[in-house]
Amino acid sequence: MEITDCLRPSHIPAWVDFGEAIGVDLTNRFSRSFCFPVFTDKILVFDGDISLSIYDQAFYEDLKDFDEEALNFDTGENIEHWIALYWESMMTLNEYISQKPYRKPEVLVFDPIPKELINICEENL
Repeated sequence: MEITDCLRPSHIPAWVDFGEAIGVDLTNRFSRSFCFPVFTDKILVFDGDISLSIYDQAFYEDLKDFDEEALNFDTGENIEHWIALYWESMMTLNEYISQKPYRKPEVLVFDPIPKELINICEENL
């Protein structure tokens, strides 16, 4: 995520380190999942659709000269545009829960999750 760090706004806290982040879901996607309670305020939410556009554009820019299929991934905007929008989409977990502005939230935990807090959650189907 080198380019993301290069375009990082100055107001972003130092603890926001994508190399250490753990991606999580807010709800179970499977009948059995690992789960844990909210234990830190170092949980941020980003717009997952913007994140996908970053990956699409990066794929296009990396392979456009070598792979014709890469043309299908051109978003029409440069990667810097998408990264700026990504940073703008950042909000705390509490802000996200009260507003729920994103169809596909990307939820990242920026603290190690203590193993004592991790449980297996099962949904009754």
